[in-house]
Amino acid sequence: MSEVLLSNPIVVSLAARIYNYEIRDDSTSSTRSIGHSRRWVEDLLSTLSDIVSCLNNYQETDSALYETCMKSIDGKMIALSSRLMSADYSLSEYKEKVERCKKLGVLPLKNMTGSVKQRIVTSVTNTLYEYPSTYLFAKNFYNRLFITYIKPYINRNKL
Repeated sequence: MSEVLLSNPIVVSLAARIYNYEIRDDSTSSTRSIGHSRRWVEDLLSTLSDIVSCLNNYQETDSALYETCMKSIDGKMIALSSRLMSADYSLSEYKEKVERCKKLGVLPLKNMTGSVKQRIVTSVTNTLYEYPSTYLFAKNFYNRLFITYIKPYINRNKL
């Protein structure tokens, strides 16, 4: 957020609690059911459409602001991959979601900086988007092995 403020000094930052994140067992952001994941994906795509539409107004007039905001969006798109796997889409549904993201300009992921782990995750994620035929294998691996055996270990050990 500070990068946005620095690139657009007419923005004023105030200490205000305008959003309160409350963790509930049945929330879309914390539940891994197919229905919740599908709703999360649709909500994200709808929100991204609105955000990108607003940002496009700055693409020519304030390219630094535009690039900073798009970079921020790019950094949050890994979560989409996780939810696409949990949503258990058919291949045609998955392709449609990926195409929507490409039309918005948020895929493929562009941020290839950061740690080795981040670069590997970004590369694997981009491969899933570039070659949709890998989705069926990836979602089965993700849902049957990663979520069941690996994620609890990562969460428990804070990796």
